[in-house]
Amino acid sequence: MRKLFTLTFLVLVACSNVSWAQLSCNYIYVTPGGASNGSGDINAPVTLPYAMTLVTSTRNVVLVQAGSYSYNAKISVPANAIIDGRYQISGGQWVKNSAATTTITINPGIDVFSLTGHYVAFELGNSANVYLKDLNIVNNAPTIGTTNSFGRTKYGVRVSGSNNFYFTRLDITTTNASVGFGGSLGSNGTLGSAGAKGHNGDDDGNDCSGGGTGAGGAGGAGGAGGVGATWC
Repeated sequence: MRKLFTLTFLVLVACSNVSWAQLSCNYIYVTPGGASNGSGDINAPVTLPYAMTLVTSTRNVVLVQAGSYSYNAKISVPANAIIDGRYQISGGQWVKNSAATTTITINPGIDVFSLTGHYVAFELGNSANVYLKDLNIVNNAPTIGTTNSFGRTKYGVRVSGSNNFYFTRLDITTTNASVGFGGSLGSNGTLGSAGAKGHNGDDDGNDCSGGGTGAGGAGGAGGAGGVGATWC
């Protein structure tokens, strides 16, 4: 199942076809071949997961070069982070190009909360003032099996306990959740009530006295067992 979000709440860089990121800005730079440590400045780009550890209240803009990325763990987005994709390098400068794509494929492990299993690509947990812009997010985890008999779900972006977050031109691809176990069979129904009184007998015999009174009907049969519930 593919879900496309085009919610435009905030413009971080001028929305022309090409705009320039200034070298003097204190940005964090991410490239497909970025390092898993270092400063994250324009001459030492890093991976996206490591870039999240460099975000502070005063250095919070993360520019992500166009291209394909693949990670084996969810991206935990901290408060105040601005993650902006579709950049290309031209003449030593980072150029915003609306025709480019920044595709981030995540193969996350399973998280368990509220007794159920979840596969999460990007997570905003208690993270205020977050901006995600111009990213293609793919949750590539296989949704198989169950957790506590419940099916497992997949998120492109999971938001909990967060506010003031903005999504602009996100293309999010995920699939259906796995199927949970069927519920147990219901218990048997209660016994039925006694049958109604029978009709009086007919005057068909040789004896001139009235016919006997018919016996009451048998009690009703017990109700059928209930159908088992289906776990989600």
